[in-house]
Amino acid sequence: MNNKEKILNKVDDISEYIKRQEEYKNIIKIKDKMKSNNKINNYIDTIKKLQKEYIKTKDENIKKELDKNIKELNDIPLYNEYNRNLEIINEKIEYINDYINEFFDDVFNS
Repeated sequence: MNNKEKILNKVDDISEYIKRQEEYKNIIKIKDKMKSNNKINNYIDTIKKLQKEYIKTKDENIKKELDKNIKELNDIPLYNEYNRNLEIINEKIEYINDYINEFFDDVFNS
């Protein structure tokens, strides 16, 4: 097995590790629930629309409406749980990424 194959195998191992994490499994389940939640989807659509409008206009009234909708979306327990799990997984991925970067820095700078 050459080095490229070893690296690809390790990447697969990392991917599988992430998929085995409880938070990742929760994200998948919650995403499915959110797909059928009209309230959440309406907030997301409204927020996207308001973000585009605000970027174009920099209108403070649009910004206030945007902030209000974001707060209301974040107050929905299902969406909040999704974000909490997503943050945990992202932290784990960031840790793995840092470790990989340090490894390659050591390999190429030694």
